[in-house]
Amino acid sequence: MLKACLHTLAGARPKASLMLAAIDLDHALILKHIHKAFPAIELICGTTNSDILSVLGF
Repeated sequence: MLKACLHTLAGARPKASLMLAAIDLDHALILKHIHKAFPAIELICGTTNSDILSVLGF
């Protein structure tokens, strides 16, 4: 998913993001990878009851 984000951003660096993730995912692991890809990003995070992801067609 991060590869798709990096491709779509085409070199732009986001300053902030809203992340919604299913409750049964490893949030610490997700955050680790997000901060590796975007070290200066400010995140607002939450959990969802369903999948919301336009890149994969949900």
